This record gives sequence, structure tokens and C-alpha cells, in this order.
Amino acid sequence: MTEEQKEEQRRSFAFGNTNIENARITRRTVDEAASELETAKP
Repeated sequence: MTEEQKEEQRRSFAFGNTNIENARITRRTVDEAASELETAKP
């Protein structure tokens, strides 16, 4: 599994779990949050 595939799977997992709790969460929301976290890494 490539790093890109792992990241895609991680985001899909995050979306699936958060969307259950909050239907307003979209894949775009998860992608934006993940991108922000990536750029915030030290």
C-alpha cells in the first residue's frame, strides 16, 4: 500500500466516523482539516 493510499484510507475512515455523529461533516471538511494538520506539522 502506498503512502497516498494510506492517506486516502485514513481520511475515508475519519469521514465515516465523524459523519455518523454529525451529518454536516463532508469529505471536503475532512480533506480541509487533514491538509491544515499536514501544514501545521513541526
